[in-house]
Amino acid sequence: MKICPKCKSEYRKGFEYCSDCNLKLEDKKDISVIKKSDKVEIEYLMSVSNEIEAKQIEDILKYNGINILKKHRGAGEYLQLYLGMSNLGIDIYVSSDLKEVAENIIIENLNMQKYYEENIDPKNKEDFNQVGDNYNRERKIWIFLIVFSILTIIGLLIYLL
Repeated sequence: MKICPKCKSEYRKGFEYCSDCNLKLEDKKDISVIKKSDKVEIEYLMSVSNEIEAKQIEDILKYNGINILKKHRGAGEYLQLYLGMSNLGIDIYVSSDLKEVAENIIIENLNMQKYYEENIDPKNKEDFNQVGDNYNRERKIWIFLIVFSILTIIGLLIYLL
């Protein structure tokens, strides 16, 4: 059986060119069964705060031919499903042989090259992961301060009335 490389139409024996695309047909390759020994090793790449950031990273890497695995922290996947959002964070994993390439793509596409050159040693993996952790820590502190301020104002209003 032959197949068109462009439109993927299948043709019987005897046909040499696609009637729609006018391209030479290729032999259809058999899809081989994946063996258990053909497992892909994955490694932790980075953490992001929410689904939006994870989708941005996923799109950047998929555009460059790198597939990712997203894993929500804690009950983050349930919160995402029921509430539509989760701020527990998402860990992103990539194939171990593409990890270094993925790191370079992310650095270039997020326009953070200058920051990494000045502040982070690329050989130190803890520095690479620390950026996301610092962002999450600062965010939690601001949320705590806002909630504490609101509760203090409510308490003062109740006391004065």
